Amino acid sequence: MSKMIVMDMDGTLLRSDGTCSEETKEYLTNLKEQGHIIVLATGRTLRAAKLPTEDAYFANYIITNNGALIYDVDNNDFLLKSTISRDNVKKVCSFYDQDIVNFIALGTLNYYNRYSKEYFEETSQVRMIKSEEELERLSGETIDMTMNLKNQELIDDMIRLLNKSVPELDFSIMQDSFASRKWIRIGNDGTNKYSAITMIANKISINNDDIICFGDGLNDLDMLANCGLSVAMANA
Repeated sequence: MSKMIVMDMDGTLLRSDGTCSEETKEYLTNLKEQGHIIVLATGRTLRAAKLPTEDAYFANYIITNNGALIYDVDNNDFLLKSTISRDNVKKVCSFYDQDIVNFIALGTLNYYNRYSKEYFEETSQVRMIKSEEELERLSGETIDMTMNLKNQELIDDMIRLLNKSVPELDFSIMQDSFASRKWIRIGNDGTNKYSAITMIANKISINNDDIICFGDGLNDLDMLANCGLSVAMANA
């Protein structure tokens, strides 16, 4: 019987240097050829998920942006793309305060646009938005957002304020297993890794008991709590 095998990327599938070993790719390719469904589930953008995995040729689906997007690898198509409305993007960005917030990142298909009035070096995956005028002119769809605060003790208070101001969105605390710093993940209400897993399972008629998931971070808790068999990494 076919199983669905779901893996987080950072701290789980990928090594500490951010690469995916050839042994791992070969092993997962063999499982895929045997008829099992291989799924990557990450907070990364689609581009950032593809880069270290050679376009994830060994997978059937990639869940990105913490469950807001599902990409069908074999058919080069999207099963889900849950975008945040422009109005809600503006509402969240209105909470930017240079004394409190380091930056607010707007996740797209391929990049994170980082809204901040402080200088950050741009990379191949991160672009800067330095003013409200640039934010207003920004084109493209926002799939998810993150907010990074200067004072970690203010996270709970900020989430309460955001919940009151933008009830259509979901706000949760994120933290990597290799780091102590936390930040706020923002997406449309109901979008998370497990909701995306359920959508794939319903499409291909796989029972929840036949889903195996692996994870290590706070954004993996929903799938670890609900999948048929859940495995937390040693570094979780």
